[in-house]
Amino acid sequence: MNELKPYDRNQIDFKKYMIGQVANAAIISSTVISSSNRLSKEMSSNTAVLGSNLQSLGISIGELASRLSGGIERLNAVFNYGFGQIISHLEIQSKMHENVLSKLDDIHKTLESPTMTEAREWFGKGLHLLSRKLLDKALEAFLNSIEPTHKLKFL
Repeated sequence: MNELKPYDRNQIDFKKYMIGQVANAAIISSTVISSSNRLSKEMSSNTAVLGSNLQSLGISIGELASRLSGGIERLNAVFNYGFGQIISHLEIQSKMHENVLSKLDDIHKTLESPTMTEAREWFGKGLHLLSRKLLDKALEAFLNSIEPTHKLKFL
């Protein structure tokens, strides 16, 4: 059986975390909608009682309904703005996490092949020295890029 590397496990954990964030947002949204529906049902069931009480106070049901409608619309605007802010922040965090993962991928690739990385560094150094017309040092750098284990260590 193939075992996951620690890096792969971290990616899976991050994906589970993001799925959890989306699920939490969905649960919150569902709760708000459920509360709104429950409130609507309670309001309609108490309309008759409220109507008689309002008549004694001199307020019509139409006026009250208009006031409630305006309040609910303002509440809706507040919820829409709040959820918009949450979504915006989640998108920003998602982009940041993608950038971090990209950087970690680059580091991971470098660490997987240190010999190749060292060879590229020596080759780049050789090109730089060659452009400065330092041929003997450029040749030494190119030779080191072919065999970056530093054969001189053993002499």
